[in-house]
Amino acid sequence: MDVHGKDVQIEGEMSKPSTPVPTPTPSPAPGVKAAASAASSPAAAPGTVNTTTLEDTVELQASAHDIYDVLLNQVKVQIWTRSNKSTIEAKVGTKFSLFGDSVTGEIKELVEDKKIVQSWRLSSWPAGHYSTVTMEITQNTNSTVIKFKQEGVPVGEQDITRQNWSNYYWAEIKRTFGYVGLVTTTTMSNDATTVSKSQSDKKQKRRRRTDKKTKIAGGSGAGAGVYTGAGLAVLTAFALGFWFSKK
Repeated sequence: MDVHGKDVQIEGEMSKPSTPVPTPTPSPAPGVKAAASAASSPAAAPGTVNTTTLEDTVELQASAHDIYDVLLNQVKVQIWTRSNKSTIEAKVGTKFSLFGDSVTGEIKELVEDKKIVQSWRLSSWPAGHYSTVTMEITQNTNSTVIKFKQEGVPVGEQDITRQNWSNYYWAEIKRTFGYVGLVTTTTMSNDATTVSKSQSDKKQKRRRRTDKKTKIAGGSGAGAGVYTGAGLAVLTAFALGFWFSKK
């Protein structure tokens, strides 16, 4: 998580602070960067909050069960948040508090090893305002993909919120438990990956064509050798016959 100003020290048994620091009272941003997927809402009435949506995809070299557990198991959460005051429970309707109350919310929906839905807020956000975080977890052959969506982020808070997830959630989980991060993608990254894969496929096809031509050429050479040997034998027999006839 990106930190504005100084870190907030966490009291407790954990030695290293790892607390997302809320931003000061945010100034409305002129717009959302490319990583945000939705435009801000129209001009808000008094008492309402203009919001935006963040989306991301994270791929970790771990099982879906490991990812689900590391996000909801209180013992593990206290380890990667580096705070023995972090509380969470894998039960719908329970509230959670992370990083010394800097992040709070409630578990709204759970599908074991597949989906987590939470209400989620930073302490710097307008009082009583929560976003909705949805994490869809998909197990692949050697890794797990987390499709992340956060709706209702106050405009002006989207950058610090995105950095918080990247630096204080995913980076700390990878560092603490050794879950190697394979890919962190946006739409642009996915396009680049597709282009790279296409180019690789083309190279492989060219290599196969070259190998095939080499085999054909090799076969032609062998055939040519056979035919040349036969020709020499015929010429030799002819020469010997001519020589004996002279005698």
